[in-house]
Amino acid sequence: MKEVLKIYFSQYTIIFYWLLALTGLAYSISSGALVNYWYLSFAIILLSPFIEYFSHQYFLHFPIPLNKEKFKFLTKYMDNVHYIHHRDPKDVNFIFAQIWLTLPVLFFDLTAAYLITGSVQMTAVIITSVIFYYLLYEWTHFMAHSNYNPKNGYSAYMKKYHLLHHYKNENYWFGITSPIGDHLFGRYKDPDKVEKSPTVKTLANNVFEI
Repeated sequence: MKEVLKIYFSQYTIIFYWLLALTGLAYSISSGALVNYWYLSFAIILLSPFIEYFSHQYFLHFPIPLNKEKFKFLTKYMDNVHYIHHRDPKDVNFIFAQIWLTLPVLFFDLTAAYLITGSVQMTAVIITSVIFYYLLYEWTHFMAHSNYNPKNGYSAYMKKYHLLHHYKNENYWFGITSPIGDHLFGRYKDPDKVEKSPTVKTLANNVFEI
């Protein structure tokens, strides 16, 4: 566990988001926003299984052009976003999302939250909750690919669950912190009834022709 924590907290993106999360939490508590709008945190918790399911299946597994030479930028972009992670699931450099990918998403969430609520306090609670969820997501994801075997039953289950996605079939088991999205949208299957995919590491079937 010490080694896992050491690697997790050695990532500058993780340190950056922890600082943001703690700052947001301090503001939310001191301003009374958390007391007034606690239900927004609860809403983020309820939405998180769907956020990770759809972002994983439809963004991280976004198909790349068949003609890779012609579309080098998109191919390289998707490689860095997720495809390299499938080719080498234990490479720490591609387990954690890069800040150039997550920061624009955070700014989008921040802008959308404020435009919808029109409230600085409500926005702070929403964004702080999103960041804490993201940190849990990264922790759960990294632990799944580490050599550490969780003592907690649920964490051990999600580790085994995620590894099925990487080592058995890339078309199922998209959940990282929760399997709810897979169950609701037909992407959960009994592992014993699913054949091993020959493209589980390459995602070679995720292509389209232009």
